[in-house]
Amino acid sequence: MPRRACIVGNAECADGGMALAGGSRCSAHQRSNWAAHKPLHAEIYRTRRWTDLRRRVLREERTCAAEGCAAKSTAVDHIKSLADGGEPFERGNLRGMCYDHHKRRSSQQGAEARKQNRARRKR
Repeated sequence: MPRRACIVGNAECADGGMALAGGSRCSAHQRSNWAAHKPLHAEIYRTRRWTDLRRRVLREERTCAAEGCAAKSTAVDHIKSLADGGEPFERGNLRGMCYDHHKRRSSQQGAEARKQNRARRKR
């Protein structure tokens, strides 16, 4: 199988600017392994402390915190995301939201983080 050029293709390329076999990036531009970052967040949500706090938030905030929404809260949202340094167990950093608003907010935060990462890589 012939190797192709790294899709990033800049001066920082390793391996002579050629992608690793079966991939599209050189070793210098391999994407970080999500599994290496996932345990921090995944472990938080598996704790008894989180389960109890989540239950408390949903009991205290029965309707969605999104403006104008009267739907039942079914998800707990971190106001300041964990990726931005938000405290996972701080009650003041949590609010109840309906599934749709929480999903939309999480998607927007993910898109913004990807945009910032792309801008950072271009520098």
